[in-house]
Amino acid sequence: MTAPIYHLIPNAPKPVAPYSHVVEADGWLFVTGQLATDPDDDSLPLPKGIEAQTRKVMDNLKRALAGVGAGYEHVVCGTYAAFRSRWP
Repeated sequence: MTAPIYHLIPNAPKPVAPYSHVVEADGWLFVTGQLATDPDDDSLPLPKGIEAQTRKVMDNLKRALAGVGAGYEHVVCGTYAAFRSRWP
């Protein structure tokens, strides 16, 4: 097993915690969860409505993937988390 490579992607949204956007290990890419924040100004309000927020999340995911030379066609599995108010 090779040592993991931690990638902070310059044009992806600023992380809200101490983590990397993408971790690369043994040819696999592990992408952190994305929020509907604006990558250029995270102080802007979230887009209104679930459709606009989903588009923003997918755009942010695309930016994270592109930062390591990958795209949606390289995604094997996705996980969706909701109800953040229920998280500890």
